[in-house]
Amino acid sequence: MRRTLILIGVLALLATACGDDDTTASTAAPVTASTAAATTQAPATTQAPATTVAATTTVAPAHPGSPFVSSVTDGYVFGSENGPATNDDLPFELGSIDVHWYKTDAFVVAVYDGLDPNSTEYLCPGNSILTNAGFEHVSNAAVPGADCSNSFGTIDSVPGVSGGQVCNGLVSYITMIPAGTDGELFGTIEIYPPSGRFVGATGTVVVTGADLPDIDPASLSC
Repeated sequence: MRRTLILIGVLALLATACGDDDTTASTAAPVTASTAAATTQAPATTQAPATTVAATTTVAPAHPGSPFVSSVTDGYVFGSENGPATNDDLPFELGSIDVHWYKTDAFVVAVYDGLDPNSTEYLCPGNSILTNAGFEHVSNAAVPGADCSNSFGTIDSVPGVSGGQVCNGLVSYITMIPAGTDGELFGTIEIYPPSGRFVGATGTVVVTGADLPDIDPASLSC
C-alpha cells in the first residue's frame, strides 16, 4: 500500500512535469522613439524702411524786404449799397494781407502777401496815391483768370507793364503810379460779383517815392 501511494505520487509528479506549458513569453513592444521634428523658426521679416515723402512746397518768388508796408484792414461795401464791410462780406480776413511797396524804373509796384488769388473769381486788386492834388493814378485790374467786367472803376492792365500778376500763388500789381511820386499809397482789393453788391478793403502808407526799394518786375512773373 505504501509502495502504491509512493508510485501514485511519482506518477503524479511526472504528469505535472510533462503537462502543457501555458506560460507565454511576453514580448515587450519596442520602444517607439517619438522624435518630434524640430521646428525651424522662419527668419524674422526685415521691415522695409519707411518711405519719406517729401512735401511739395510751392515757393513764391522772393522779393526784397520793404520798409513800406500797408495792412489791408479797412473794409467797405459799395455799388448797390454803401457802408463798412466785415470778414463775413469778404473772401479773406481783414488784417491778414500786407501790401509791400516797391518801384521799378517806371512805376510803383505792390506785392500782396497773404492774398489767395483763388479766393474769388472776381478778384480785382487796385491802387492809387493821394497827393496834394487829390487821388491820382487810380487803377483796378483783374488777376489772371478773374472777372472784373462788372467794375465801374478804372481798369488799366497792360500785360508785363501794369495790372495784376500771379506767380506761384503770389499776387503782385504793377501800378500806374509813376515811380518817385510822393504821397499816401492805397493798396486795395475789390470784388465785383454780378449781384452788384461790391466789396473791397484797403490799407495805406505814406511814402517818399524816391525811398521805395527797387524791384525787378521780371522776378514777379512766371
